[in-house]
Amino acid sequence: MRLIFVRHGDPDYVHDSLTERGVKEAECLHDRVATWPITHCFASPLGRAQQTARIALEGTGVVPETLDWLEELPIRATDPDTGELRHGWDWTPEYFTSHPELYDKVHWIDAELYKDTCATEVWQRTVKGIDEVLARYGYVRRTPAEGDSDARLRMASPALYDTPHTETSSAGHALDDTTLVFFCHFGITSAVLGHLLGASPVFFIQTFFCPPTSVTVVAAEEVRPGVASFRCQTLGDSHHLLAKGVEVSPSGYFTDSFSL
Repeated sequence: MRLIFVRHGDPDYVHDSLTERGVKEAECLHDRVATWPITHCFASPLGRAQQTARIALEGTGVVPETLDWLEELPIRATDPDTGELRHGWDWTPEYFTSHPELYDKVHWIDAELYKDTCATEVWQRTVKGIDEVLARYGYVRRTPAEGDSDARLRMASPALYDTPHTETSSAGHALDDTTLVFFCHFGITSAVLGHLLGASPVFFIQTFFCPPTSVTVVAAEEVRPGVASFRCQTLGDSHHLLAKGVEVSPSGYFTDSFSL
């Protein structure tokens, strides 16, 4: 199984749509998407993700299923430097690196930043959402208590999935060709990666960058029969833009993006 996360194109956040540049990026993505053996496709309900999916999937016959939990993370928190309420990431390096709990896969949610916010509710909805999708295809998350959907138990659980497979995977050999594609956002992708890979989602948001229309791929490995873990193959790849001479957008980044 492979999961492909596509960030929406360059955004017009005010109108929740794509800029002219974003439309061009989605058009560049189209030829790449057309080669994928898509089993099922999902999309965030937000306009910029829906528009990206519509352009990228045109002519493929694939119709994405909209999942509400794939919307960009709605967490708002008080900025410790300014006292203003804003989106719950992109903290200054001095603050982020001096609070080790933000690196912890369980205790990031206990950080003072996220006190009295919807972080726990959003995290629970996110992990429940991705686990329900994977369960459709026989990948069932191991949790400390069978059927328990408590957010903290899911955070503490090992990043392992039970499967019905009786073989093991190896280099060049996947146990199934299921390919799930998600058109969504950088924040929610970071949250899902944290759950699948067993790390703090804040760590991904603070230290990685996925440019508009970039492609992130994680795939299941089963080195023992019936037990899968996920490994990231590609994060934030945008070669479909470079191949067509389109510069990579720095939207969501704090310096220039590398376009060579």
